[in-house]
Amino acid sequence: MSLMNWRVSFLVIGSLILPSVAFAQELSRGIAEYVPIENANDIKQGQLISFIAGQYRLATIPYDENLAGIASINPSVAISYVGSAGTIPLVGSGSAEVLVQGPIEAGMYITSSQTAGVGQAAADPGFVIGRALGPSHVSANETALVPAAINPGFVWPEGSGFALGSILANPGETLTALPRPLRYIVSTLIILASLIAGYWMYSRTSSSTVAALGRNPLAKRSIYVLVGFHTAITIALVIVGLVLGYLILVF
Repeated sequence: MSLMNWRVSFLVIGSLILPSVAFAQELSRGIAEYVPIENANDIKQGQLISFIAGQYRLATIPYDENLAGIASINPSVAISYVGSAGTIPLVGSGSAEVLVQGPIEAGMYITSSQTAGVGQAAADPGFVIGRALGPSHVSANETALVPAAINPGFVWPEGSGFALGSILANPGETLTALPRPLRYIVSTLIILASLIAGYWMYSRTSSSTVAALGRNPLAKRSIYVLVGFHTAITIALVIVGLVLGYLILVF
């Protein structure tokens, strides 16, 4: 068999055993997977996609922790069935052109925004889709495609307010921006701290009560009122810790 026949045979066999791999004129250098999404025909190159409640959809929440990848109309390599109705190629790692709004410099992190599918520069700690590999020379209200390294995850951008002052100024936003494993850790630490503080206050109040009754038995009514007050504070402290720990996990 001639060399040309071997090549033809290889291509035929490859097309039969690898029907789900496609090569195209690339707008990305990442490996894409075709995923189902509503209004797939309206999805544009570079739009940010989230995976929420078992469905892929355009990202509409800033710093969305459910970011899954970038819609890449012409990826370099696509896995799954090409051309299936209601699907788009999704790049979850590698590089791709990302649709962003406003000016972005190379090296800046890109996250989701309130505009469906459009990214923005990440100035605060939170979830991002990746890091820009090139700039976008547009105004604040304009959009452009910029090359980016796709790597969804949580980051603390340089100069984003990692300092304690910024965290204390926006504790809710900072804590809820943490990835879920860290939120479990923070929640557990807050609950443990409230329980330890409550136990310390209660034990201290109990020992002080015994000493006070020994010194002045006639003032036991006033002492009991004071003990009840301290006990209420202790219970309130523990409840506050439990509620804060729960809210960090839920929101």
